[in-house]
Amino acid sequence: MKPAFREYAVFFHDELEILNKDGEQPTDPHTGLPSATTAISYRSEPMRNRPPLTHEHSDTGEDISMSSWVYGDPAPPILRAYVGDPAKIRLIHGGVKQTHVFHLHNHQWRLAGDNPNSTIIASVSISPQECYTLDILHGAGSRNGTIGDVIFHCHLYPHFHEGMWKLWRIHGRLEDGSGKLPDGTVIPPLLPLKDRIPPRKKEGNVTKEPTDLERANFVKDFHPGALYCDTCPCHTDECGRKRDECEKSCERRMFRKRIPS
Repeated sequence: MKPAFREYAVFFHDELEILNKDGEQPTDPHTGLPSATTAISYRSEPMRNRPPLTHEHSDTGEDISMSSWVYGDPAPPILRAYVGDPAKIRLIHGGVKQTHVFHLHNHQWRLAGDNPNSTIIASVSISPQECYTLDILHGAGSRNGTIGDVIFHCHLYPHFHEGMWKLWRIHGRLEDGSGKLPDGTVIPPLLPLKDRIPPRKKEGNVTKEPTDLERANFVKDFHPGALYCDTCPCHTDECGRKRDECEKSCERRMFRKRIPS
């Protein structure tokens, strides 16, 4: 008997004809120009719906702009699995005009799935009316056992920006329907695959407050978003000033060496 696996279908589309609530084409908040909308699996989450919360450049990165903690879940359906679950993703392009490039973060598959010597890839082009099956190597979470949300998207960045992206949510603990998010939303149950050992049950619900164990491992003088490592923001802290002084000192020494004696 073949092992059980998670099976997903991901649909690609051509650019959609979308109007906003006022009956007009949406506009890009940065340029004020008309903005296109591109969908995946009959839904779309364009970046114009997720504007930066501050003027800090660091708040525009993918780790924030695509985070469900910050903006809530995106509109396209979220794939779910337990870490290590064997998984196959069926890609189907139902459009007739545009080619897309499917890219899945942190995971790989073989270009020819039935050939063990085939090239290992993490992106693949898919043209109108084509379909592919991706047999994910090492299952959900890949070899390093990633837990959490993994994004996948069209790697043609205008399509990505216009909404063609979604999440693969990989759980590390059993979701039996009793868990809740900090806002009270019930986490839907997810049945383990029948031939795999069920994950351990969770202890308590999801919270934004750190546990005692997590807090004990914070770095000294931690910053929000950098709890376990000193990111050394060079424009603000002593480390940055020392580095700048060191670079200037090196430049002066190099300059003196170039001056003939």
